Amino acid sequence: MKPEKAYIIVINDELSIEYAAHAVKSCNDLGIESQIIMGLQGLDRVQAWSHVKDNIIVRSAMDDKAACASASHAIIWQMIADNEECAIVLEHDALMLHKLDIDIPDNRLVALGYKYRNPEGYDHRRAGPTTRLLPIGMHGGAHAYALTHITARILLKELYEEGVCEAVDNRYFLRNFPEVVTKVPMSICDPISAIGWIRESTIWDAGAEQQNLTFLRSFIVNSDFKSLFHKTE
Repeated sequence: MKPEKAYIIVINDELSIEYAAHAVKSCNDLGIESQIIMGLQGLDRVQAWSHVKDNIIVRSAMDDKAACASASHAIIWQMIADNEECAIVLEHDALMLHKLDIDIPDNRLVALGYKYRNPEGYDHRRAGPTTRLLPIGMHGGAHAYALTHITARILLKELYEEGVCEAVDNRYFLRNFPEVVTKVPMSICDPISAIGWIRESTIWDAGAEQQNLTFLRSFIVNSDFKSLFHKTE
């Protein structure tokens, strides 16, 4: 299935609303239907996950803000499952660069692109749109990805049976803790179709880091190479 729309997570925060406006515009410019989803905030981790499912077991002592963000993703997975659709999930700091006109396989999380602090430093027009999906072992965050309703159901079933074991970035994308990593494999768009624009965080005291150790050749040759490895000030 090809993605039918993009869900954009935003919270009631001045920065988040500003960032999300850029995300919406990037979708509009490409003719991608988008829907704003108000993310959870101001809840402790147990309260946050109760919005996903009553009495869900929360095994991880994750930060409450990370729990709110993670549970917001799971709420969207349920929407995708209920609607029997294939969709894109964007955090508020994401920008779509190309319309994703490629089939997304079931039982696979598809990362759309990297976190990058300089959107103008990647020449996405020269790189072109996604033409293939490549298997990867990890990805630097949940800022932009696509999945089918079948995959959404697999993730939810896994979540309900095993409980909340880690934050969404760690369990599903960075895969930092092998003992709790999802069984759903991951791929990345080549060339990329989106970026996460690194700026001031609405959760943490500092902006996100570019956590990927390797980059696609199609990304490197069309990027300001030095900025790929320059740390946030």
